[in-house]
Amino acid sequence: MDSYGICQQLTLKPITCPDGQFFDSNLGCQACSPTCKTCRSTNSCITCSASGFVANSQGLCTPNCGDGIILGTETCDSGSSYTAGCLNCQIQSGFTCSGQPSVCRQINPTPAPVVPSTPVTPVTPVTPVTPVVPVVPTTPDVASGSLVQVGKVNINSNNVFITLQTNPTFTFANPTEMQNFIQSNFASGPKPTVYCSQRTSPNLNLFDCLLIYPSGVPNRSFSVGFSYNYQGKSGKVDVNVNPLSASGSRSSRSTIGV
Repeated sequence: MDSYGICQQLTLKPITCPDGQFFDSNLGCQACSPTCKTCRSTNSCITCSASGFVANSQGLCTPNCGDGIILGTETCDSGSSYTAGCLNCQIQSGFTCSGQPSVCRQINPTPAPVVPSTPVTPVTPVTPVTPVVPVVPTTPDVASGSLVQVGKVNINSNNVFITLQTNPTFTFANPTEMQNFIQSNFASGPKPTVYCSQRTSPNLNLFDCLLIYPSGVPNRSFSVGFSYNYQGKSGKVDVNVNPLSASGSRSSRSTIGV
């Protein structure tokens, strides 16, 4: 009641409520949803009660992709949100994954059986000619630095996954230096967000690059240029991506240089 004898709405002053409750200015501390450890409102979690779950931007508890534990709709979890064969905690086509954290391996296609050829009638030998000594091709100086694509280019509706290999192997002082090592460029079309992550030992010469297209991967063939210039060594490779290819295999060409 105010000084005029009229009843007014009482607004409670904020206080700190215990875990499992949130503060309401009219009702005081109120219970969160059972899925929430802490919350902003009844159904908007800040942290989650169950281990392995985190609250998303809508306040809903979802499996924590990248913690090495497979929960909910996850089909794999390698301890990272993107690794070869396990992208956003979903097994990618052409791979098989097992364990927690998940270890993924590429499925090798079964080779087609060799059909014996029909024997042909021998022909009369001709007089042999002096053979020409073949020219031995020059071996690239791989010690000076190189970059090549290995394996297949894996594509889904919004992502392209490419594995690159360096020669020699590099080590980095910190994660930021590693993430800035591989550079990418696109001659035309939309520019995706690109993340390139070095694998752990003994595969430090392999980098898994994830291209994220929020509006969908372009429905046409395109080329991605990758390069590095580090510690006096450099290399580059152009990787051709063909979303219309049924087999998913891709070709590339590499350039070696200092």
